[in-house]
Amino acid sequence: MNVLIVIVNYRTADLTVDCLRSLTDEVNSLGGIRVVVTDNQSGDDSPTKIHRAIDDNNWGGWASLMPLARNGGFAYGNNEAIRPGLAGDDPPDFVLLLNPDTVVRPGAVIK
Repeated sequence: MNVLIVIVNYRTADLTVDCLRSLTDEVNSLGGIRVVVTDNQSGDDSPTKIHRAIDDNNWGGWASLMPLARNGGFAYGNNEAIRPGLAGDDPPDFVLLLNPDTVVRPGAVIK
């Protein structure tokens, strides 16, 4: 079973990185989880911070950053990640939308 998790960032890079960090155990124990962080044209150093955290923590196998060309709001930020996920060769069975300030507890993503 595949799960796509989407986090929409807007000027909350530190919270987004904390959210990603809290997902690590779930990803490692369950597998089949892909996380896409969309950056809603933050206009600050959010994309750099998030990209660096993904690289520095070796999260690249399950997490990616998708900088967006415009800030279209929360739904737009989610849909920009969901649309290609559903159109891919291995679409997710479930999509989980998280706010950047979410701290994922063990067992929150159950297959």
